[in-house]
Amino acid sequence: MECKANGVLDSSKDESALANLQERLARISGEPLVPLSQLETVLIGPSYTPGTKGGELRLLRQLEEPSAAKHPCSSSTWKVRHEGMPLRGKGLADLPATVRAVTESNCVGADVLGFWTALGFQRRYSMIKQGFCVDCHLDGQDVHVTVVKVCKEGSSGAAGEQVAPGFWLVEATTRAAEGQHVAAAAAIGTLAGLLEPLVVLQKQ
Repeated sequence: MECKANGVLDSSKDESALANLQERLARISGEPLVPLSQLETVLIGPSYTPGTKGGELRLLRQLEEPSAAKHPCSSSTWKVRHEGMPLRGKGLADLPATVRAVTESNCVGADVLGFWTALGFQRRYSMIKQGFCVDCHLDGQDVHVTVVKVCKEGSSGAAGEQVAPGFWLVEATTRAAEGQHVAAAAAIGTLAGLLEPLVVLQKQ
């Protein structure tokens, strides 16, 4: 199971906002911030029932350096991610994070996108996320935090125009075994309190 909450940092009017968030996260985690550059492609799967939509798959590839982004079909390892619908039910509405089942695997090859297209998936959109990530250990849980700007994918596979200049997407996630999601979500709530008022983390 995965618990997640998102927020937005607005640095368009306060240039120090990002630096302040970086400093606070470094203090909370006690670890250095790790640079992050990631290509994310969203695919829509085929529908086997008339009148319904196919499921979504997210393909993610780390772009460790600009030269690695030459072409999205270059030989590399992609993470294949499927996200289930948010869980509903008694007690879940009051949690500070969304809880859903997530399945991940790796896919390696010279044309990973072509492979999924041959299986009937269609490319919906691609984006490049650039920023940093860090792990925070709170309440006995490991909370993974990413802070990224979202850019369009350029013609060469490199980062293009920023979608929302001055705005940074902040995402906090935890993983939990089935039945342990309450404690995992609570850790995100603890982090949310530590980051306010710089960022307000909310469930999706």
